[in-house]
Amino acid sequence: MFRSIPHWRMRLHHDGAEYPPSATVRIQEFTAAYYGSAEAGKGTLYYNGQRHHFTISGVGAGGAGGQKVSATGKVYNLNNLRDFSGTYRGVSGGLTLIEGKMHAKLTNGNGVVMYLAGETEGLASSMGVQAYQVSLTN
Repeated sequence: MFRSIPHWRMRLHHDGAEYPPSATVRIQEFTAAYYGSAEAGKGTLYYNGQRHHFTISGVGAGGAGGQKVSATGKVYNLNNLRDFSGTYRGVSGGLTLIEGKMHAKLTNGNGVVMYLAGETEGLASSMGVQAYQVSLTN
């Protein structure tokens, strides 16, 4: 499970002005952890009226157990489709006992920011730094 971020604060501010998201995403992911963690999944990016499929995989430090994550989110600072792929970093921490909720903020080297919120299923605890590789598949 990821660090909690209130979803009503998911808009980025630049010079005091609010901007709508550049795109939205839907992600399905599976996580297994025992001191370290490994994650793999797939998702869909909705950008400029088109769907783009992608894979997501990650590694992290800390945690134990396994869980399924189903999340949706908003993407900011995506000015070009090629900027979406890359390594995203974030800090996570949480506990899932059968069912839970997750929130995360992930940022890549191109300045693209994803705010995710979703549901978790399984039995897992986690805390630590995470790195995710996101790759467009079409």
